[in-house]
Amino acid sequence: MPRAYCTVFDRNYAARALALHRSLERHDGDFRLFAACMDSETKDLLDRLGLSSLVTIGIDDLERWDGELAQARPSRTAVEYAWTAVPAACRFVLDREPSVTYLDADVFLFSSPQPLHDELGDSSILLVPHRMDPQEELAYGRFNVGWITIRRDGNGLGALDWWRERCLEWCHARVEPGRFGDQKYLDEWPRSFDGVRVSSNPGAGLGPWNQTRHVIAARDGTLTADGRPVVFFHYSGLTLHPGERRLAAVAERTGVYRRTDDVLWTIRARHDGRALDGVWAPYVERLAAARAELMAVGASPGLGLRPLTPAAVAAAVARESAPEWARDLHLAGRRRVTTRRATPRR
Repeated sequence: MPRAYCTVFDRNYAARALALHRSLERHDGDFRLFAACMDSETKDLLDRLGLSSLVTIGIDDLERWDGELAQARPSRTAVEYAWTAVPAACRFVLDREPSVTYLDADVFLFSSPQPLHDELGDSSILLVPHRMDPQEELAYGRFNVGWITIRRDGNGLGALDWWRERCLEWCHARVEPGRFGDQKYLDEWPRSFDGVRVSSNPGAGLGPWNQTRHVIAARDGTLTADGRPVVFFHYSGLTLHPGERRLAAVAERTGVYRRTDDVLWTIRARHDGRALDGVWAPYVERLAAARAELMAVGASPGLGLRPLTPAAVAAAVARESAPEWARDLHLAGRRRVTTRRATPRR
């Protein structure tokens, strides 16, 4: 029986979701990815691709299925509403499948996910730890929502329904005591629910929040961390810009921005040159290929790109040239006001 995966995203992350799908095709051949699209444009584009292993779910369909979800929309930003929808989307899939693995759209697989499914074993839930600074985990959560496997049994459904209720009550892009988006709630699962297993695989859950803690090497498309195969990397904090204007050429000369095909890109994370060249640049190439696929079926050339401004370039250069203590302070401040995609989650 095909494994069921689920992800939630809007037009800004459509290319990333397609790249995720392509990585699943390569490393987990028998699967279905349920894509909850937060806008009709995204669903229409993906439907035009005609991918048999990609099942799109329109936000209208999800809201009809879960009427309480729609009631939360007015009190949330677009990003916060997408986070609020994650438990509902997982519950939607679990009504049809024996288990589901939720993946953030900016996750990319580099090897078979079988070791993680093996880790789940007879348990009900598999969580992946952040493995970052304890103070950051205290604020943003011990676990990353980028990968969660939930089985349709009493323990799995109980935890999922509890999570959905908490997210409907409060799900915002700020840190409060015991809360951050939909993510911090996961800290409660091992304490409150049976059948929760925490992954010990060092190749799972790599991201900008822990990449400097590992020796990461890339060769011929194979990524390793401390000599072990990387199952997936979570590309949080990546921003793509149009690369054809004069400002883009100026930005590229700073060294803070890099160019891949017609896209300029930068990341908000601790990194070194090897990580940029071996981990991040190849992923941007995959995104360029995914963007080309989507444009072939009618997507705008600007899909998923953020306009580049002089103020943004100046801020990025200042951040990169600042001493490490100041950069860490800046990142900590950003995490309190920005989206999870530039934080230890998304």
